[in-house]
Amino acid sequence: MPRTQRPVDELSIGIGRRIVSALQDDLGLSMREAGQALGYANPSPLYSFRYGKALPDPVRLAAFVREQIKVTGKVLNLHWVLTGCGTPFIEAESAQSEQRSALDNDIINRALLLDKQQKEALLVLLSSLR
Repeated sequence: MPRTQRPVDELSIGIGRRIVSALQDDLGLSMREAGQALGYANPSPLYSFRYGKALPDPVRLAAFVREQIKVTGKVLNLHWVLTGCGTPFIEAESAQSEQRSALDNDIINRALLLDKQQKEALLVLLSSLR
């Protein structure tokens, strides 16, 4: 069954061009490498993105973003992709949070459940440990 093409609009063209630009201009990838980075077998989807005929699968885009955090410590700025405002890549602040241990996450999650008085007591306790 043939795939239904979506109507081309300026917003889709802008989003597609920004994605391709980030991959080619900012990361220096060829169209083939860019396609592979997004998990496609060939670069043809990128040409569709560039001309606004299609947009990337959000799951593939999210996987690419996670991989870039590991490789470069930077993340594709999805706000820039969607709006054109800002810069193509930003420092991955969340890279540190992904490196937290399960114990760190457990402590943070339990602290979030405390009431104000308990949080103040915890802060006093933690300050005394330095």
